[in-house]
Amino acid sequence: MLLRDAIEKYLLWKGTETRVAAKVYRPFLEHFYTYVGNRDTLDITLEDISGFRASLRLKYNDGNIANHNNVIKNFYKWLEALRATTVHPFLIRNPRFQAPERPVATPDEVKRMCATLNENSYGDLIRLIAIRLMWESMIRVSELVDLNINDIVSQKNYTEIVGKKNYKKRWIMWSPETHQLLLTYVTKRKAYLDHEALFAHEKGGVAQRMNTRSVERWLKIAREKAGIEKEISCHALRHGGAHELVKKGASLKFIGLILGHSDNNPRAGMQYLRFSKEESLDVVNKFVGLRFNPNEIPPQLEPLVGAYGAYSMA
Repeated sequence: MLLRDAIEKYLLWKGTETRVAAKVYRPFLEHFYTYVGNRDTLDITLEDISGFRASLRLKYNDGNIANHNNVIKNFYKWLEALRATTVHPFLIRNPRFQAPERPVATPDEVKRMCATLNENSYGDLIRLIAIRLMWESMIRVSELVDLNINDIVSQKNYTEIVGKKNYKKRWIMWSPETHQLLLTYVTKRKAYLDHEALFAHEKGGVAQRMNTRSVERWLKIAREKAGIEKEISCHALRHGGAHELVKKGASLKFIGLILGHSDNNPRAGMQYLRFSKEESLDVVNKFVGLRFNPNEIPPQLEPLVGAYGAYSMA
């Protein structure tokens, strides 16, 4: 099978599994195609794949190289199932690197961003609702823009959606305060614009659904107005909401249900157990107090004790 045909057939198959994977995976596979050429997949060797990965270092960082590698490995799992390759996907190993810490929104940061928006202004109201929904319900931004007017029922501050990644149905819920803002917005929206989408606008005289880029832009503007330097994204709101659940003792199964994780991927929720730098320092501080007598602190730990204080063992 020629590589071009294999890539197209793989992406077609991948599209039946998830909605977004085929679109996301294509650029990575196109880079591989450019490097290797339109050869028979049986003739492409492990050395070719290793050479492709090495060539990426001239242009991409470690994280992007790992993304390329994951897509190629998944592609080769598919090829192996078809007996269309001599390269076992197990041999396609990911490079080792320290992934950067992803920003997580905090309740205070969300409050500050929302404070920059005036709910009496139609433009600000739609932005305020979008931010509050992403924070409170932990909905993906792609799922947010898929919401319709009919999803909002006056007596219920929740609705059922279908996940963008796995087609899985789940319930999302928001606060009574956000629900009141939603009802006000829906009334205004119906009078202003005729479209089924909850978040819609008029472009060139035609009503159309908002896209995810618009929501990301709203968040960036609110963040800058609030004077927040941290790169808070839509995902940082979702991640931050899950992090707050962990702090309050929610189980990973509960969090997975709320976030709409696949039952086949129980490890997805593990990322929300990772401590931030501040939380890690707090753990170290408590460890010092629990493990060592304040009068017998090892010299190498004295800076930590001086900065955070020691806990008495008494």
